[in-house]
Amino acid sequence: MQTVTGTLNEIDFAEHKLTIFHMPTQRELECFYDESIEAQLLESRRGLIQVTGIVVLDGNNQPRKIIDVEQIWGLDLSPLVVAETEGRQFSLKANHRTELVPTLSPDQQLVCLEHNPWGLDVFAETRMDLLLEFKNQLLMLWAEYAKEDDAVLSEPARKVKQQLRDDWTEVARA
Repeated sequence: MQTVTGTLNEIDFAEHKLTIFHMPTQRELECFYDESIEAQLLESRRGLIQVTGIVVLDGNNQPRKIIDVEQIWGLDLSPLVVAETEGRQFSLKANHRTELVPTLSPDQQLVCLEHNPWGLDVFAETRMDLLLEFKNQLLMLWAEYAKEDDAVLSEPARKVKQQLRDDWTEVARA
């Protein structure tokens, strides 16, 4: 299973086929779906869409078509607001509202999130996966910077540590 992002060009309801324009290869990909997901298709008929299914590759290892489509949805680049993230030993609670705006990679295949003050740089195929990657990286940054002794950190790392501590509070898990 793989997720591909593209612009919806055509829908053939009789054949249960849609065609998307795939930016990296500059070609159209046929996507074959089951009738049960047509409602998702109708909701996502404008702009960029994401199609998850089995991607069939050509001789150059590039997508040729997508079969057994499981999901179709519009690409959501609305801001992410995370108030809390849970780790195994602790949770982090935001001290104030911070909106992080996802962007697309240049080839339009990955959703990206960057926040330089925290040293955050994550990417994933879908928004849901991006949120998971964000939470995992934030917990890692907290453990590697915010909990570290200043003596072992470089000046830029101490700035990341201070910003993390200004923006988040650690809560012990019971």
